[in-house]
Amino acid sequence: MPPPSLSISAQLGWRVTSTATDVSVLLYQKDNTLVQKFTGRTLVNGQLTVNRLTGIVPNDIYRIVMVVPQYLPRQEIVPLHDKETR
Repeated sequence: MPPPSLSISAQLGWRVTSTATDVSVLLYQKDNTLVQKFTGRTLVNGQLTVNRLTGIVPNDIYRIVMVVPQYLPRQEIVPLHDKETR
């Protein structure tokens, strides 16, 4: 079975088109331990996908933080599923 993926939908401020480069995605466990850090990603039309998440337990709760230069960080606490989390 291939590692799961993560699909993020985000709007950057009041912009109609949410596109940004140099986006970082941080994945934390419940105890705030950093599990993985993905850097240099691109948000296109408000969509970003991170493939091949490793070191996670399916259906456990994780905190996902998206950091975009010149914007406040966005975060959400969600369970990560074994195939794809949206």
